Amino acid sequence: MQPDGEDVDENLVRGTPALLMYRRDVDLSSRKALALMSSTQLPLVLGVTALAIVAGRTSPSIAADLVGAAVLSTITLPLLALRMRRRRPNLATSTPVPVPELSPA
Repeated sequence: MQPDGEDVDENLVRGTPALLMYRRDVDLSSRKALALMSSTQLPLVLGVTALAIVAGRTSPSIAADLVGAAVLSTITLPLLALRMRRRRPNLATSTPVPVPELSPA
């Protein structure tokens, strides 16, 4: 199943700030993973569908479909993000970082 234009647009809107805001602090691979994690939308969909059902704007079956799709995105997008993070080289093993010693007070 191909994502429709609205899904792509919403993920872009929700994920883009993570790509832009931390560009000096975090590498690109980590920012892409953060953008995917930021794209999950379950709480928003739950709220909107509950209000739409109460207002009589949608049927419970349509709301259930929307919530089901949001649950899938909440499961799959973080898994993809974690997979992206695993692919990057482990910098901790290649360059040790000196740890300052604490002096007793």
